[in-house]
Amino acid sequence: MLPVPCPAHTSDPEAFVDQEAVPKHLTRDQFLAWCSRASRDHQVVFDHIDRYGVTSAQHLLIKDFVAKVAVGEGGCCHGVPMNTTPDGRPIPPAHADERAMLEAWLDFHRATLALKCSGLKDDQLRLAAVSPSSMTLLGLVQHVAEVERNWFQRVFAGQDVPPVFGESNVDGYALRPDRGLDEATAAWQSEVARGRELIADASLDDSGRLSEQEAGFLGDQGVSLRWIMLHMVEEYARHNGHADLIREQIDGVTGA
Repeated sequence: MLPVPCPAHTSDPEAFVDQEAVPKHLTRDQFLAWCSRASRDHQVVFDHIDRYGVTSAQHLLIKDFVAKVAVGEGGCCHGVPMNTTPDGRPIPPAHADERAMLEAWLDFHRATLALKCSGLKDDQLRLAAVSPSSMTLLGLVQHVAEVERNWFQRVFAGQDVPPVFGESNVDGYALRPDRGLDEATAAWQSEVARGRELIADASLDDSGRLSEQEAGFLGDQGVSLRWIMLHMVEEYARHNGHADLIREQIDGVTGA
């Protein structure tokens, strides 16, 4: 999966939960099992409170336990404490500064596209499943590798770099029989890593420079890193919608 999600940490509920904290309608084992479920689905906490009227003290204890299970001591992403979804994607923090939010949401959408491609065979990844579109999941992975290169290397850093998959495939959508998901993912990982390096010490107010063609739409060749990162989130979110539909048509898998 890309990017590497913040690791899920485990905690011992037996050492954390006191018998006095167990709601009267539950046995200790039931409460521990419920806490384990709540660590994977935070809505469980609120549903349970509504149904049984759990006290504020118990609510706080459960929230604390959920945080310990999902994050653990020192569990963070970009310096911000992070939870993960059951499938391992980093959940963007509810409260963080602008930079951390942008990076977290971009990482979440990167991981979502990777998830949409997981568990499929090569011929399925090449299937244009939503007629009349010719879009494929493999093509989307190749495309976002090119998108990463364009916005962080060409536009922001001003580097003159060729298309990831060659001049005959500048958008990355065209497929070749000898190039599969492993190669596309490796290229994608490389582009993401290079982009991270280039913006690591940059301010969101620092500017890159658009090509004349790109500037024609925006009306200005100068564009801030803030704008670029917001656009990247939007770009991935849009293509994840495409990936959703393609994956559902392939094997019925939905949700992300």
